[in-house]
Amino acid sequence: MKFALNILCKTTAALLAATLGVQGSSADTSTPKAETVRRIYIEFFKPIPKSDVAPKPDTPIVKLGRALFFDRALSPDRTRSCNDCHDLSRYGTNGDFAIKARDEGKLRRDVPSVYNLGTLKLMGWAGVGTDLRGYTATALTSASESAMPDRDSVVKRLKSIPRYRPLFASAFNDDAITFNRVVDALTAFQRGLVTRAPFDDFLLGNDKALSAAQLRGAVLFDRRNCSACHTGTAIGGQMLQKAGIVRPWPNQKDLGHFEVSKNPAHKMAFRVPPLRNVAKTAPYFHDHSSRSLRRAIRDITLREQGMYLDFDELRLIELFLDSLTGRLPTDYIKPPATASPPTSTSQSTD
Repeated sequence: MKFALNILCKTTAALLAATLGVQGSSADTSTPKAETVRRIYIEFFKPIPKSDVAPKPDTPIVKLGRALFFDRALSPDRTRSCNDCHDLSRYGTNGDFAIKARDEGKLRRDVPSVYNLGTLKLMGWAGVGTDLRGYTATALTSASESAMPDRDSVVKRLKSIPRYRPLFASAFNDDAITFNRVVDALTAFQRGLVTRAPFDDFLLGNDKALSAAQLRGAVLFDRRNCSACHTGTAIGGQMLQKAGIVRPWPNQKDLGHFEVSKNPAHKMAFRVPPLRNVAKTAPYFHDHSSRSLRRAIRDITLREQGMYLDFDELRLIELFLDSLTGRLPTDYIKPPATASPPTSTSQSTD
């Protein structure tokens, strides 16, 4: 965590300095060469290779992990599964359910996607974890997520369901049901939730993977300093950053990482969100305060950099971000036959 917080300080200073020198000019109407754009990004963004696809859906540990992900038995009253909040058919978020749950007072933070988590350095909006396995273990007993009373209750619940014995036996060569094995299976399944996008093909040499407008948007994304924070394979998720560097964030009730560290310097510090599939995962920000991607781009550049983007700039950056939308692994995420239909009672806060 120390690594992430050091980056927070350095990045904040860099962005403030950049703000002073950036002019809010209109978007350049010329189309940059593909190789020019590729050179900008290839140093900072590692593409997902074509060979990095989801494991076979019938791999024993993946099959067990999928069954657990869709099973409402992993909530105290059997009403909520992982998929109810992180709907895999909706790019790993719960869309309109988040707004409804917020309005009903059941949800504080927007639900982050569970796709492409394997390369993240920080988990959750407040940066509460640094690895997927640990974060998954915490989620099972977190009051704001699965909400099981404790680890023993998770094991006891699964032992009471006959169909799990053979699944554990197949995955681990014996039928012992333990909390660590539950976490291992869920983690294995989540690591396979990978969505390659046109942007990956572009970085790997396909000049036609991005349209002319998307190439222009990619240049703007870099010139407007968006890539200073949105880095790495997931285009984010690598560091903490203050919400409202230049202009205060309107919602000051949620203090972000401060709630974890209790360090006053971390008030309003949140994980920089990954941008893969961002065009499909509205609403935006920790407080789901923007319903459209274009408005989110406008709001974040204004509050973090004090910069107004004109209509063309917003449109082009939005088009570029759409190149980060990947194809869902439909076979991999197919619900098991024992899964119940989704409900609208899901809730999560991180």
